[in-house]
Amino acid sequence: MDNIDTARKIGIGNAKMVTLDGDLAELSGSMTGGFRQQREGMGFSEKEVSTSISMCEKLQSDMGSKISNLEKKKTGRRRDDSQAAGAQGKSRGDIIKMEKSLHLDSGDIDVNKKVKQSSRTR
Repeated sequence: MDNIDTARKIGIGNAKMVTLDGDLAELSGSMTGGFRQQREGMGFSEKEVSTSISMCEKLQSDMGSKISNLEKKKTGRRRDDSQAAGAQGKSRGDIIKMEKSLHLDSGDIDVNKKVKQSSRTR
């Protein structure tokens, strides 16, 4: 047969037929083998794939920028926390120096608190 359409016109199942392209039509009606040209519109076109890749690359770039900005903020906050901890430590040191210059012990402070509380309750 010239092609499978000619085989269909004659009647697949009436005889075993082979097309010039190698399609085989059996007596049972099954068709096998042969060569098929890829039809247009089937599968992904190169343009669709290229567009999808471009969109993914842009999304990756945007996410990379966002991650970079967040890392910078995180570094800045760690620096701020470190500076705050340093200032707090300095303040504690200053308090200890003042207490020592006033000759205050922690026991003196406790006694002072008790005296204040007893004077309030009177």
